[in-house]
Amino acid sequence: SVVELTHQSINFKTITNTNTNSYNTISNISLSKAPMRLLVTGCSGYIGGHFINTLNDQWKGQTLDLYASGYKPDHLTNSYFGKIYTDRIELKSDKSVFHAVKKFKPTVLIHLAAISSTRVCELNEELCHDVNVKGTERLVAAMKEHCPDGKIIYMSTDWVYGGNIEHGLYHENDCITSTEPPKTEQQQLGFGCYGRSKVAAERVVGRMAKSQALILRSALVYGGPSPTNGGKRSTLGWMVDALKTEEQSLNVFMDETRTPVFVNDVVSLFFTVLRCVHRAGVPHPHGWHVLLLHDSEGEELPSEDDDCDETVSVVINDGADIELADKPLVLNMGGRDVVTRYELAKRLAHMFGRDAAHVLNPISITDNSKRPQNVAMDSSKLRSYIPNACSTPLDKGLAQALGELC
Repeated sequence: SVVELTHQSINFKTITNTNTNSYNTISNISLSKAPMRLLVTGCSGYIGGHFINTLNDQWKGQTLDLYASGYKPDHLTNSYFGKIYTDRIELKSDKSVFHAVKKFKPTVLIHLAAISSTRVCELNEELCHDVNVKGTERLVAAMKEHCPDGKIIYMSTDWVYGGNIEHGLYHENDCITSTEPPKTEQQQLGFGCYGRSKVAAERVVGRMAKSQALILRSALVYGGPSPTNGGKRSTLGWMVDALKTEEQSLNVFMDETRTPVFVNDVVSLFFTVLRCVHRAGVPHPHGWHVLLLHDSEGEELPSEDDDCDETVSVVINDGADIELADKPLVLNMGGRDVVTRYELAKRLAHMFGRDAAHVLNPISITDNSKRPQNVAMDSSKLRSYIPNACSTPLDKGLAQALGELC
């Protein structure tokens, strides 16, 4: 379905960020000559729902054509939206994917859709591969055919890492997504069927989209209730439900280490990235390395006519040399706090005024080999491009989420 919305004057809230240094907001964007055409998959999911809700509430300043796959069209009321498409894209169908991309011709694709239930992936590896890997390949192939200059943001996972408890924090090069074989035992190819499928999808994105692709490896995402599916409990939802019940004891892993990221921070990051695309103008020939690097340093972006060799090395904030070859930009996207699931639940119980010793039952992940013991990530590379990205302190994020959940 397509809905045409006419422009009218509406007062929208300013985007706010829980960090001390707020990101640049959508209202600060220098307007591009052409409107952005944004395609988002997975809009009925947790992250996608939060992002589209915020986009609907806070996008302002320029007309945006939006394809929100699977979203309810009557919920999209922003007067700055131009054409709105909400037909669900079936990732298992070549016809569905290519038809949608050919019809809409997005300048930016945010690909969030996936089978993320690790249990479902283990029980049906063929379905997992068809959606997570082949579905991603269909999308990228359609983008390359119908909008070759379009930018791609692919949502990956911390499960691409091996899960070794002795490893410490994982860095981006601890899992390579090129076609080369792993150089060390640390460079494992994902944990479980779900992790392996996301590594394979990363390779597809990198091989086909190259520097036009930004790959974000997301940590465990927490926050308020799902805006699109009130009956589906979020990461914190099931913990909160259990803590509300006096009689119930909550089983939580004491040896699964993560770097949880606040969903509001993820949404803010998406807005910041979209700002970079707007500032550059769409379509723009240069890759994410150039877009984010120049934007973080406040430099003028190269124009389409400028000679910009992306094979040169540059130095970013942490002093590290980065080879700007024709490769995707891969960034870990985790919070600053490193905690086990038990420690996360313990902090939540404390906010409830409950005694963790009485309401929490710590269990070992060694009794459940289908989960990684450690996928905690170092996200300093992300913050070298976008300072203070995904930096809300865990306690502050939990408090805000708890207020929305209760």
